[in-house]
Amino acid sequence: MKFSNWFKITWWVLLLTGLAVILAKRYGDLIGGNSTGSDMLVLVVWLALLLLPLFQEVSLFGLTFKREFEALKTSVSDNVASIRAEIRNSIDIRTQISPNIVFPATPPDSQLPAIKKMIEAAL
Repeated sequence: MKFSNWFKITWWVLLLTGLAVILAKRYGDLIGGNSTGSDMLVLVVWLALLLLPLFQEVSLFGLTFKREFEALKTSVSDNVASIRAEIRNSIDIRTQISPNIVFPATPPDSQLPAIKKMIEAAL
C-alpha cells in the first residue's frame, strides 16, 4: 500500500505529539529518577522519530529504519522483471512441445458382432 507524502508527515507528527504528551506527563518521574522501563522505551522511540528525517538510517533495538526506499523499489522491480521473463520462457517451452496422440479409427458397425464374439471367447 502506498501512502501519500502528506499522510506520512501527518502520521509522523501525530506520533511525535502523542509520545511527547506521554513524556510530558511522566516528566517529573523522569527527572526525579523514578522512571520505568516503559518510560525509557517511549523516550528512545521519541528520539528516534525526531532523528529519522535527519539521517539515512537509524538502528533501534535491532530494527533498522532506512530511507533508501528508491533503491528497494528498483531492486524489487528488477526481481519482478526477472520472474516475468522466467515465466514467459517456461510458457514458450510448453507451447513448443505438442504431444501427438493418435487413436485408431473405430471399427464399422458390421464388424461389431465379430468383435463381441472374440471378447466373449476370451472371457
